[in-house]
Amino acid sequence: MNITWKVTSLQKQDIGNLTDVAVFASFTATATEGDKTASVSYSVNLLPPDAKSFVALSDLSPEEKQAKAIEWVKAAMAQPDKTDVAAELAQKLAEQAPATTTETL
Repeated sequence: MNITWKVTSLQKQDIGNLTDVAVFASFTATATEGDKTASVSYSVNLLPPDAKSFVALSDLSPEEKQAKAIEWVKAAMAQPDKTDVAAELAQKLAEQAPATTTETL
């Protein structure tokens, strides 16, 4: 199963001396396995930033912002009280009927 993550929106705010901090994200995770596809969408509060390694969102290119946002979402979703995205996607894929093909004789 291959999972593709895409952050669709970020909410940001200033926290103390840090400006332009991502605090909340909405995302979609899409799994593919053979010819089957399944997706889930969630929103999550992001973990507090590490002031030592903090980079403002405005200082990132769109590609860097997406990559960082995916890291932040995965870290937030790894918390014990959150949904296991991979397990949910695996279940959705398993529930799909196998593809039917036709062979001409």
